[in-house]
Amino acid sequence: MESQRSDFTATSTLPFLSEFKKFPEVTDIMELYFNEFLRNTDNKLRLAPAILIGALSELLVVTLIKEAGDFLEDPNAVSSYKQKKGASRIDYTITLLQKTKQRIQQKRNDLQPKEEQCFKKAVDIMKHMFDSIRLNRNEYAHPEPAMSLLELPEPEIFLAHASAFNTYAKSLLELIYLIKHV
Repeated sequence: MESQRSDFTATSTLPFLSEFKKFPEVTDIMELYFNEFLRNTDNKLRLAPAILIGALSELLVVTLIKEAGDFLEDPNAVSSYKQKKGASRIDYTITLLQKTKQRIQQKRNDLQPKEEQCFKKAVDIMKHMFDSIRLNRNEYAHPEPAMSLLELPEPEIFLAHASAFNTYAKSLLELIYLIKHV
């Protein structure tokens, strides 16, 4: 089961953690999940990284929904999200963000181009990454009896996930920051 590639080491993921810590609105628990994801990636584990990155992704999205709900004065935003299943969760999130964006526009009579881009980028990247991360996490956290070792990702896959995840996390965290500071 040992990977034949050995071109990544325990220091390979260190820049990802350093970058992640610099993003706005990173909490201690977010940092802990990301750090443990990276440590498991460095140790070439195959299940824990998928589960940890999936949990962190969910935490980021729920935090975004909470901030949008608070801004919209909707105390049920998070519980409404959690009642949704599958693709309807991302649809709900996008609709909530559209309402948030409209409310900010009404409040200020306009959005700055940078703010407009922040909403667009977060929605675009969420559409492409959220379900992929969630489905992988669910698959490995809830295995089927027929699952085989051949179906599990090679450890190096998570090194690529670490790089892509920072782009995803940064876009969501920047939007959280924007909404909090309107």
